[in-house]
Formats: sequence, C-alpha cells, structure tokens
Amino acid sequence: MSSWDAGESPLDPPGLSRFVVATSSDELRRISQMDQATRGAGRSRAGCWTCRDKKVKCDEQRPQCQRCTRLSRVCDYSSRPRKRRGKEREKKKSHGLAEDSHSPALETDGGLKSPPGSENPMHLKDALEQADSVENSLDIQQRLQRLGDYTSIRAAQRPIDVLQFSILRYLQPPTLVAPCSLELSYEDHSAIHHFRTTFSTYYHTKNPQYSVLSIIFRLAQNSPMLMHMVLSLAGREEMFYKSGGEEAGKEVEASLDHYNQAVNMMTKAVEGNADEMDMAVVLAALWLMILYEQKFGDSDGRGLAQHLKGTASILRQKCRSLANMPTRSQALVTTRNSDDSVTEAVPSDEENKVSTFFIARMIVWISALDAGAASYGIGGHVNSSVVELSKSYADLERELPLDWSSAIHQYSRPLFRSMWGKEYPSSEILDDLQNQEVYHLLGECCQLRYMVARLAALYPKDGTLARDRTLSVSRALDQVGQCFAELIDTSKYLKCQDRPGERLVSNILTIVPHYHAVVLDFFRLTRPGQPLNHKQDAALKGITTLAFQAYQNEGDRAMFRIAWPLFIAGIETDDLVHREWILTRFRSLGRYGKNYRRAFKLLHAVIAQSEELGRSVDVLQLIEEGSYERFAI
Repeated sequence: MSSWDAGESPLDPPGLSRFVVATSSDELRRISQMDQATRGAGRSRAGCWTCRDKKVKCDEQRPQCQRCTRLSRVCDYSSRPRKRRGKEREKKKSHGLAEDSHSPALETDGGLKSPPGSENPMHLKDALEQADSVENSLDIQQRLQRLGDYTSIRAAQRPIDVLQFSILRYLQPPTLVAPCSLELSYEDHSAIHHFRTTFSTYYHTKNPQYSVLSIIFRLAQNSPMLMHMVLSLAGREEMFYKSGGEEAGKEVEASLDHYNQAVNMMTKAVEGNADEMDMAVVLAALWLMILYEQKFGDSDGRGLAQHLKGTASILRQKCRSLANMPTRSQALVTTRNSDDSVTEAVPSDEENKVSTFFIARMIVWISALDAGAASYGIGGHVNSSVVELSKSYADLERELPLDWSSAIHQYSRPLFRSMWGKEYPSSEILDDLQNQEVYHLLGECCQLRYMVARLAALYPKDGTLARDRTLSVSRALDQVGQCFAELIDTSKYLKCQDRPGERLVSNILTIVPHYHAVVLDFFRLTRPGQPLNHKQDAALKGITTLAFQAYQNEGDRAMFRIAWPLFIAGIETDDLVHREWILTRFRSLGRYGKNYRRAFKLLHAVIAQSEELGRSVDVLQLIEEGSYERFAI
C-alpha cells in the first residue's frame, strides 16, 4: 500500500464530528488556531446555504462558490425566511444546556429533532459524512482511552448526554437523494461506504482517494445506471462477508433489484445513439456487472458468459475509435509555466482526454476478467475482439495479444495525473512510477493466461494447429520472462518484514506469482502426466514462497489478489503441508464470493483424486462433465 500523510489515512471517513479526539498535539494546536481564527473573523450572510449549513467560510462567488465546485456539491443561494431563535434559546437554557452551535437541537419533550435540513433531500456527500461520523462516534471511548492526554477540548467539556445525542441523531437517517436522482436508503449508504473503503482496497492497492475505483464512484454520482451497479455489487459483497456467506432473502432481493435496473438501463444505452453513449460509464458498469456475475452468478456461468459476449459486441460496434487511438507519443506534449517544465498529456479537449485514458484502462481491466474466465471455458470474447480492433493500431503490426495490451496500458498511464491535475499529490506520482513496471507485468500475465486458455480450447479441435500455436505461446512466455527477469528474480529475496505494508512490496508479492502460474498452466497443458521439469519446480516454489510472504504481510487481503496462482499451485504440488495451507486459504476466501467456494470444492476434489490415482487430473474435464460448478477466479 502507498504511505499516507502523517497522522491521516484516506480510509478515515471525511466527516468526523468536531468532538472526536485529536490524534496529536500538532493537530490539537491546528484545531485551536482554526477556532480562534473563526471567532475573530467577521461573519457574512451573503454566502451560499451549503457552506453556511456546514459552518465554513464561503467565497460568495456566483452562480457557484469554489468550495461547492471543488466538492461537486449543490450550491444553494436561494432565499430563505429568517428564523426566530429567541424562544429556542430559552428552551435550551430551561433544560440546563449552554448555548452550543455544535450540539443537537432538543424538543421541549426531550426528544430529538431531525438533523438540520432533513426535511429536504440531502446531498450525497453530506449524507456520507454524517453516516461516517456515526461509526467514528461509537468508537470515541476507545479513542479517549488509547490516546490519553491528546484529547479534544470540546470532547472533554461536553456533557455525556450530548455526546449520546450526537451519536443517535443519525442512526436512522431519512431517505436521501443522490445527484444521480436515486433515492438512497441507510443500507445503500452502508454499501457506498463499503465500496469506497474495503472494496476499493481489495481490488486496487492504490490509495483509494486516487484510484480507478474513486473515478468510478465519481462517475456513478451522475449516472443512475452506474450507481445501481455500485449499490448492487458492494451491498451484496458486504452482506455476504458479514454473514459468512449465509445470505438473507431481503439483502439478495435488494441487490438483484439494483442489478436488474442497471441491466435495463444498459440495454437502453446500447440500443440508443452511439454518439450519445458515454463509453466511460458503460465500460465501468460492464466491469462491475462482469465482476458481479463472477462472484455471485449462476453455477454454470451463463450470466458471466453473456456479459463478456455483450461487452465484446459493444466494443466491436461502438468502440471503433480503439483502432485509431493515438500513440502515446502523439498524446504527450511539453507544457511550460512560470515555474517549471513538465511533460503531460494535453490534447485540445481536456475532458475527452481523461475519458479516453479511462476507457483504455477499463478495457485492460475487463480483458483481465475475460482472460480469467477463459481459463475455465467461459470467456475469451473480449480479448479476441480487442485484438481484432487493434490490428490497425499505429504501433501494432503483430497479432499477439501482448502487443495491444502493452500499448493500451502504456497509453492509459497519464490517467490519474490528467484526472486530478495540479491537485494530484507528488507522492502519488512517485508511487505510480515505482509500481509502473510491476503493473506492466500484471497486464502481460493476463494476456499470457488468455493465450494459454485459447491454446487449451484448440487442442481437442485441431491438434496440428495447436502444436504450431504452442511454439508462439512458448516464445511469448520466454519474452515476458526475459523482459521482467530482474523483477522476477528480486522477488525471491524480498521479505515482507523489510518494509511491511508498502504498496510496491505488496504488488510484487501478489503479481509475480501470476507469471509463475501461467508457466505451470502452460506446461500442465503441453506436458500432461509428466514429472515437473526445472521450470515448473521453480515456478511452483515461487508461488508458494511469495504467497506465504504475502499472507504474513496482509492476510486474506493479499490472498484475494493471488487466488488463481494459489489454485494452480494447489493442483501441481505434492507437498501435503503446502496443499493443506492452500486449502485453508481458499476455505477462508469463501467468505468473499461464491466463486471462491466453488474453487475450494473443485480443488479439494482434484487433490483427493490425484492422490488416489497417482497422476494429475484434468480440471476442465471435471467442469465440462458437470461434476462441479463452473467458476472464474
């Protein structure tokens, strides 16, 4: 994981209440200085209501102030009737409470009033801050005990009953409305919180504040279709994990309702005018749909196969621009300002530039899922379509999937810098550079996996052609191994305790095993029933060693990203200790999706049969016979 700024984590909710304890003496001084500045500044009544309700300074620009523009909030300058506060203050004093602008309002009968503005739909960001504050408020006593002297002055001076009111006031929030016009329930907001925190860290090691998942959520705030898919996938995964896989009908029904609405909207979008289709939103929604089917789809993989075929069709019909995508050298120009010279992607249309980079990145992500599904006889449609589209690509003359994958991935590299511009921290830029090579290796491994899967499908149909293709796949394996030889060799000596938690370490430990898994998968196909050669032995040792290091470093979070290499190692190894450890890991992964449970059952059966027969077992044959449920990892 990337390192955070001192004393601050992007996983912390953005809307902490003012009474939450300070985490350091510097933070305490900063809060005190802010309070003094606020008390000394003159108050203006010309600011927007959005800033005034949050009690922050507004620059009073119209039609939208800079703060609302930066946070994508609704800037409200509408006139409101003045409130008579005299009697309300008397009521507060009669209850023995000092005037405190931060304490919740009380009714004369001692009950709680609705949160400010709850009579009208709230903005999504406000609702997220309030929901997050509940979770942090519930932990205040533990924070006070742990932090000792470093406590907030306001928390120490506020009566405990007021703290309880602050905790309780948002436990049952009203139905809220997102900018995309969806009405969001309490469960929906819980799903959004899961998507932006836990989900984001499982599927991307990058800082969640600046990751691809963060861009997807930004798009979802203005797209009902994409928001439905966020709620469907994140909501079901959250409940699946919390219940240990014992899903209740109510949660599944809510998830399926969001899912079906998203599919209906996708159908209308695809059938509409191609020029009006937002390909960034469509591809992001398709990625979530494919992932949903992979994790929670039917046992024969029909839904997953249909989505992959549909995505391939959309790319062929609606994304012809892929073939004419400019080379990265054409997209890079040098810009100068008064301070320094930087090289970044700056085409004439800034918004289209970011969209194109994002589309390219989503194609890479979807192709990775497609390659994984192809290993189990489901996918391959997306990769074959993209190869066909990219034949006229300026930099590509060969037909190997490695060519287009590398080119598109390199083209999309300026995505984050273009998305956040000058607000993108230099620490994130350096972090991207550090992880650039290892992510390049991951993209190559996904395409190698697709090539091996395509080769496996060819063997039963045309043995002669399959043997000819075997040579090209073997050359591609050697090519990637030589290109990333230093990275692969370095992983042998890497110890997680050297720099635990660092993103580069985490990525090396979980990405290099994918190359070893492709090597094992290739030789398992081309040398069936034969003893392992030295390349297979080295690959098997590499997977087990790195997997153990990754588990020590991150636990199940790392196993989530290394599931397929673990599955291949479990099939190939004859070490009973390694097999039992791998089975334990898959048993634990069963909490994260049905596909991992199906993989565990098949792996357990394959290990048992191979021990009984004294030879390797054809995994795909067991699936094709219908003995076990089809899955993709």
